[in-house]
Amino acid sequence: MSLSIWLLSFLHYNLELLSFLGGLLTEEIVFILLIINERGAWGIVNVALFGFLGIIVHDVLVYFISKSDFAVKLKKRFAPHKKSRRLIKKIINLGGDDYFMALFLSKFIYGTRIGAVLYASHVEKRFKEFFIKNTLAVVLWLAVVIPLSVILGEGLLRFFHAIKGLERFVIIILAVFIIVYFVRNALIRKKI
Repeated sequence: MSLSIWLLSFLHYNLELLSFLGGLLTEEIVFILLIINERGAWGIVNVALFGFLGIIVHDVLVYFISKSDFAVKLKKRFAPHKKSRRLIKKIINLGGDDYFMALFLSKFIYGTRIGAVLYASHVEKRFKEFFIKNTLAVVLWLAVVIPLSVILGEGLLRFFHAIKGLERFVIIILAVFIIVYFVRNALIRKKI
């Protein structure tokens, strides 16, 4: 068995690991995993918990990296695009002096998460305060995303069931048309 097939099957059966890795990369992966969850309430709890842990670990790593000397080198090499910088500035302006709102809103807007954490690490010198506010932002994000993902997941499930029913209907119609076509051609040949 090839490594890629093994890795894909491993990740398919390890929703918790996939949720954690998704949280490390981007919140959108956790949101998608919540939508396509097949394990019911227990799966939602697992995805939410491990996604939460992944998001927290990512944000804490970014916080500590931004406090290090290594951050200067990273800033020169990985500067955000103009569009991301504008979004981050708008998010920061919405929050005013408190960076909590920037952390919270960045969870919903793709490409702004690292910038908001960097801003928070610049403003907040005490890790404990940052950790508490970031954890609260992630919990509130999950409080919005979990019900939304359940609703979207149910809607998608119903949509796919409707398509499946529609698919059967289209197959029956096609079969009828094919039968009518061949019967009609056979009758025409008999007359000729």
